[in-house]
Amino acid sequence: MPRSKRKPAAPPPPPKRRRLATSEADVLEQVREGDAWVASMLRRQAAEGGDATTGGSTEDGLFIAVISSKRPHNVPRIEWKLFAGGAMRENVAWIVGAGEADAYGAAGARGRVVEGGALCKSRNLAIELAKKARCSHVVELSDDLKRVEVVRAGDSIAHFYDASLWRKPATLKQQNAVGSNKVEVSPVAAARLVVAVMRATGCKLGGAYVTANPGLACGMAPTTLCHFIVGDFAVLDVACPLRFDERFRLKEDYDLTAQHLRAYGRAARCNRVLCEFEHYTNRGGAVDVRTDSTEQHVIQLLHHKWPGCFRTHGTRGPNEVLLQWDRRDVSLGGTRAVDPTPLPEGCAVETQPPVDVVPPAETADGPRDTAADDDAGEHNDERPEAAGLPLLRGTTSERRDEDDLAAAAA
Repeated sequence: MPRSKRKPAAPPPPPKRRRLATSEADVLEQVREGDAWVASMLRRQAAEGGDATTGGSTEDGLFIAVISSKRPHNVPRIEWKLFAGGAMRENVAWIVGAGEADAYGAAGARGRVVEGGALCKSRNLAIELAKKARCSHVVELSDDLKRVEVVRAGDSIAHFYDASLWRKPATLKQQNAVGSNKVEVSPVAAARLVVAVMRATGCKLGGAYVTANPGLACGMAPTTLCHFIVGDFAVLDVACPLRFDERFRLKEDYDLTAQHLRAYGRAARCNRVLCEFEHYTNRGGAVDVRTDSTEQHVIQLLHHKWPGCFRTHGTRGPNEVLLQWDRRDVSLGGTRAVDPTPLPEGCAVETQPPVDVVPPAETADGPRDTAADDDAGEHNDERPEAAGLPLLRGTTSERRDEDDLAAAAA
């Protein structure tokens, strides 16, 4: 008898399309589960004697500043996300360009609208507004945020920073499987989680992973302390004296990250917090000033100010850079002598001296990272560092993984 032909396997069902939110109630429904999960971890940490933040009010210490320019059309959907997450109106501010306040008010902004001027001036104004509001941390948020998700690293805050609770998945397939266990949250809930990690790791600056790709994110430790903190979702300790360098029209977040690494030896990038934005195509904002000449100007300024710390991105072209703090010049505490880069033509000489903070040799969670520890990353050890050091740092292999981010996320 002729062998019967096996029927081909049915194709997998198409993924469900995410319903577009058209109101604050829709957003509240989308983030309800995730926000409740984050809140439960924070309550558990507080009950166990940890230090956590729990809400979007003065008591909880969060001030939300949306840095915006020429995008009043984004006001409704950003505020839906903030107020669905529990942010209070008096602790939300839109910091906009000169002459733009009326347009944002007409778009229905419920938060305060303040004209800040240029990008870095607006960012520094956000810190001052948070100080006046007596908040402990300011969340600086871009105005084109689409969604925030958190990969479930575990059932406690410790799972987001304790090295003894994490092992790197062996394959990309396993990374993707781990990354698939994620939940959508409000920006406010994500910021509360980041603040808790910052406090646990002794950091003054924190943020999210650099893309919204969960598989790539789960190839890195849940929190790393030597990586770039993207300014689109940045959490800053208001008591910290460091400020954005107003000479930068772009890439100011690279400079601020380097400032924190020099001053404190660390910045908390939470690699299980994933933010998706509409960059490069969304009209207004940095898109309007992002030209080749401007990009090259600020890149030269980065090389001048931070010799050895930045190199051209391996896949994203000459206008993108990668932070490599372990390759810094001896003048910054490194071990390499790097040829100086001249100050860009027409750029003012820095008038504020760098802030150098001499931290204690030990933290509550173990010994601090040192230049020697950073260089140890060259050994490519993907396991957590020595026993007794619960803080997670990035290895050189993890830094090199970032070269593939754009291609993998595309």
